[in-house]
This record gives sequence, C-alpha cells and structure tokens, in this order.
Amino acid sequence: MAKTEKLPQGINKTPKGRYRARVYYQGRQQSIGQFDTLTDAKAGLVNAKSDIARGVFVPMSTRKAQEREQVQEQERSTVTVDHVAEKYFAFLETSGKARGTIYTYESRFRSHVAPTFSHRPIAEITVKDIEDWFTKLTETKGRGVARSVYLTASAFFNYAAGDARGQSSAFEPYIETSPCKVSGAAKHRPAHRDSEPVATVEQLTFIADHVPPQYRLAILFSGWCAVRLGEGLALKRSDLTDVNGQLWLNISRQVQARGKGLYETEPKSEAGVR
Repeated sequence: MAKTEKLPQGINKTPKGRYRARVYYQGRQQSIGQFDTLTDAKAGLVNAKSDIARGVFVPMSTRKAQEREQVQEQERSTVTVDHVAEKYFAFLETSGKARGTIYTYESRFRSHVAPTFSHRPIAEITVKDIEDWFTKLTETKGRGVARSVYLTASAFFNYAAGDARGQSSAFEPYIETSPCKVSGAAKHRPAHRDSEPVATVEQLTFIADHVPPQYRLAILFSGWCAVRLGEGLALKRSDLTDVNGQLWLNISRQVQARGKGLYETEPKSEAGVR
C-alpha cells in the first residue's frame, strides 16, 4: 500500500500532481497559486504569510483582475478611430436609424472627420485636437457645414464613450469621455434671409409653363403645396382624392437616393404625413 504524502497545513495536492497553496486573509481562504514541487509551494506559502504580516498581500483574484484590466487598457490604447467607426455605423443600423440618416452621417464622417483622425488611436484624441480641427473646418467649409459635421463627430465620440442612446449596458467604452467639448460648436445660427418669397405666383406659373409637360405638375405641387422633391417623386395617382368636389393630396412617403439606389421611406417626420 502506497504511503500517503503528508502535506503542511495550507497545501494540498491536485489530481494532476501539482501543489496548491492557500492562506487565510481577511476571513477568507485565498489561493496563492499552484506549484510543481512541494518545496516551491512551501516557499510560496511563507512569502504570502510574510506579505500578510507586512500588510502588502494582494489576493490572486485581485492580481488577475488588475492584469486583465492592464491588457484591456493596452488594447484600447491602440484601437483607431476608423476601427470604432465601423462598429458605430453598424450600431446605427441595428438601433433603427433611417437609411438616409446613416448615409448622411457616414458621408460627413468619411469626408471631414476621417481624413484628420481615422488612423489615430481613439484614446489619444484630445479636446485640443477637436478644437483645432473644428476651427480649420469652419474656415474652409463655413459655419453651417462645420456645425453639421461637428454634431456627427460628437455623436460618434459619445458612442465610443458608451453614452449613445440605446447602447447596451454591456458595452465596454473605448474612451472615458468624449473630446467634443468645443463651446458653441453645436449652436445653430440661422442665416439672415430676405423676407421676399423665393418665387412669386407669376414666376411659379412661368416656370411651370416652360418646363417639359411631364414635370409641370411637380412644379405646381412643390410651389402650392410645399411638397419636397422626394415627396413629389413618390406621389401616385391614388394619392389624389376628390372629397365633396375638393381635390385632396395625401403625402405619406418619399423617395430617397442617399445610399445605394432609389428606395421609398416615410417622410422626414410625423409632421411630414399630411
């Protein structure tokens, strides 16, 4: 009969023949690891008890959590803006954003944000970087374009920080907070326009009389009923109804071309159904 190996308190042998050492720390049993030899396990036990006595002991579970966090932090520090952008636009699709809206956001991003930031680690983008970028964009493209692009960039960085509406609570942020903090950048400043109408009744009639016949009705609908281009393109004969001698026009859809090919969708807002 084989003699059972006698082991010191705090050490036991695993089914695979290794030695597991444990100590009691703050009322709980804490593993300090597995060792190939009993000598190594005893040495590990002595060192752990010494650390406890000196108040510097760190449980293995805590050390592993810290190591995982360091690895994740290193991985996040190398993730580029372009990589996160792919995740962001996929998120917009699954969150129910309209196809045309996603196309607009992506077009703005690829045209005005990506050239400056796409290959940079997203964790390195600072508030100063965004301020300098926005200033240059305003100078080259004007206030209106710069504001629209800034709103798109802000929504993107909010997603990267885990602050986008509809994001899963399990989402792991790429950055702590959005660097889009340019004062007044999102504020709308309407341009001053002449109070005169774009076209008078006479001018509208003149235009309608001088376009090819198949376009005449679209011109009149646009002028008299404030029908947008996409709404006019989506009109069907059934959208015109006679109610007690009055002709009614029903607007319930629009044609869009933003993205790949033409497609029908609902009007831009609930107020657009009329």
